[in-house]
Formats: sequence, structure tokens, C-alpha cells
Amino acid sequence: QVQLGGLEASPPRLGRQGRGTMIRPGTSLTKQKAKRAVAPKIAPGKKAEASRPNLQEFLDKCDYVGAITLLEFERKAKEERPHLLMWLAFTYFHNGDYTKAIAAYDDAMKKDKDINIHLYKACCYYALTKYTEAEEEAKQGPDGGLKTRILFHTAHKRNDET
Repeated sequence: QVQLGGLEASPPRLGRQGRGTMIRPGTSLTKQKAKRAVAPKIAPGKKAEASRPNLQEFLDKCDYVGAITLLEFERKAKEERPHLLMWLAFTYFHNGDYTKAIAAYDDAMKKDKDINIHLYKACCYYALTKYTEAEEEAKQGPDGGLKTRILFHTAHKRNDET
């Protein structure tokens, strides 16, 4: 036990190799523990009700593959969800599928005509290390903090100090 400002605190326990075994919230270890939770059992003779997954649940769990699957199903079934293409592009981006995200943003731009989409596409190009394309897209977007950051970072990556 250690005294810190009048509070008693225990040092983190050491593992086999002398490293701390402290688990930070949001790490993969805590996510694995959540996955191990036992599913509720159903009484014998009763059928489980098939409930439709909720997009928000997938996003809360950072399960972008599940969200993409749900959104692609809705897209193919021609179901109406507000901003379906924007959500699809968002989930592709966060899953690391930047080229698919760009394609989804292109489709969304044909439908919505939202000028912020240029900035989102610029983020995708930046992630693909296509810095000139990222700068060109960002210049078409509205002024703001995101545009400034994209232009700053693309100029820095290209060693452009002008």
C-alpha cells in the first residue's frame, strides 16, 4: 500500500514477466470479457424471437463489420433509412475500407448534395496517403476546423511550406 495525498493506493500487480497487468478501459481485453458474457437461456420448448439488430448497438460496440452488414442488407432490400449512404460510408471509413467509403460518399453526394462530403472524402484520401487528392477535395468543402486540419496535414506530409 502506498499513501498518495492521504489516499491509500495499491500498485498494479505484476505479471509473469514483471510488466504491469493493469487493464485500461476500452482495451481488447475488456472487450473480450464482454464477449464471454453468457447469453440468456430460453426455456425448453420455447422458440427464441428473432429480433432485428439495431445500428446504434453496433456503433456503440464499435462493431463496424456488423453495422456494414446491416446497412448493406437494408440497401439491397431497398429499405428506407435516413442517410443510409452516409452511415455506410462512415462505417466503411471506421473499418478501414477507405476506397469503399469514397464510393459510398460519391453515391451520397449524387443524392444529398451536402458539401461536407468533400471533407469526409478528403479524410479518406488522406488515410490512403493520396495527399494531393485530399487537398483538392478539402478545398471544395466549407471553411471550418476540419478543412483547416486537413489542409495543414496534407501540406505537412508534402513538405509544402507555402
